[in-house]
Amino acid sequence: MLLRALTFSISVMIILVIPAIAMAGFSDVPRGHWAYDAIDYLESEGLVTGFPDGTFRGDNNLTRYEFAIVISRLNVQLMEMLDGIDTPEPSIDVLAILDMLIDEFEPDLDNLRALIVDNIGRIEDVEGFVDEMGSTVDDLNSRINDMDNRFHTFGDLRLRFEGKYPEDGLQTQRPRFRLRWGFTSSITDELTFGARLASGSEGGITSTNRTIGDAFGYDEITIDRAYLQYSPESAPDFRVWAGKFSPAWHTTVLSADSDVMFEGLAQHYNYQNFNFYLAELIPSQEGYYLIAQAGADDLIIDGFDFYATYHYFDDNCWHWIRDAMENGDLKSRFDFSILDDPDSYSALELYSKFATDVSEIPVTLEGSYYRNLADAAPGMGSALNQAAWARLSVNGSPHDDGEWRLRIEYGKVQRNSVLSWLTDADRGSGDHEWWGANWTYRLTKNTDLGITWLSVDRLSRSDHYDLFQVDVATKF
Repeated sequence: MLLRALTFSISVMIILVIPAIAMAGFSDVPRGHWAYDAIDYLESEGLVTGFPDGTFRGDNNLTRYEFAIVISRLNVQLMEMLDGIDTPEPSIDVLAILDMLIDEFEPDLDNLRALIVDNIGRIEDVEGFVDEMGSTVDDLNSRINDMDNRFHTFGDLRLRFEGKYPEDGLQTQRPRFRLRWGFTSSITDELTFGARLASGSEGGITSTNRTIGDAFGYDEITIDRAYLQYSPESAPDFRVWAGKFSPAWHTTVLSADSDVMFEGLAQHYNYQNFNFYLAELIPSQEGYYLIAQAGADDLIIDGFDFYATYHYFDDNCWHWIRDAMENGDLKSRFDFSILDDPDSYSALELYSKFATDVSEIPVTLEGSYYRNLADAAPGMGSALNQAAWARLSVNGSPHDDGEWRLRIEYGKVQRNSVLSWLTDADRGSGDHEWWGANWTYRLTKNTDLGITWLSVDRLSRSDHYDLFQVDVATKF
């Protein structure tokens, strides 16, 4: 009853002091509502504020705390309005009523103030906790980003249909696949570990392809790479590789197949646009294989690169490799009878590339000349020890959907020139001449369609075949 009487007294007081004005700002109090004017006035004077969603919710019960807030605001507003204003004497003692209401609700206001102070403390504690959690999350994000930067995975899958069509002999068609997956991990800022697994047979160093159709049997997966790379901060232009790794130096189809992973130690030193490579490799049970390469990018003019590579086997290594070639353990086109010293081998390879734009289309012309430096036996004339290769590329490697690249190449490899057990098997290795073309089209993100044709002739006898390959390759 007291609360109802007080509510009635406040309503009378509001009507006596100031009349209601314009329009209420609450979405659930329409202009025709019976309490519209009173609520509009209470809102305009700041006595009530409603809820955050813009509603008044007049059907809700008024708590003592909410009523105490209204009384407190009303006291301030009334004192401001009556101060210095000549108003008619009301029929009731407004100030007495207001004092009575304040006395009635003062304990509630004190409790409310205490709750506010307590909640402010809790809010500050929550803000401190949120800041601490934010720092923890930032630290975790930093660690995750650091792990992303330090550990990187990569791989590819290629499906191939291959058809080989000789002029004489058996034609072959076979579906094949190549699967590779690897990772690199930064152990420190200077030391990186890398590894890769690949399909293929043990010892098949020039091809990781596997033929589909072996009665659903298991296919071999081998360690394709396992190496450490050292890049000292004190010498940022110097790097070292040790283990089993992809060649860091420039190679062509005359010197190494793209599937060949070398084993041993390699160093790279860069000075401006000049590069120097030295590799001490272990291709056999005895001795070593030395590769030294020097060259420069953008030599003399922009887009022109030139590199010279020296290949050398020491006597122990070459003797072991020669025996393996002669007994068929290593694929070879060598005829050792025409060499003056069959136990020695060294070679020089010259490589050049020129890249430019023709009508805004990137065009690249590259070529390589390879020569075995061993002399022919007396009276044998030509040592059959030279090889050459050239390739014209229109457009670079495709990156976006719909992009394409066209390559046309020519090669001729005499019998005793290259180390045929290391070189590209599709082109017949040594003792062959070929023409070829490849067209690559980006189907979708990281997935390409490739079509390759090779026309290959044997030099030492009449023997010809055409090779067709259709590839769908995706990287992940």
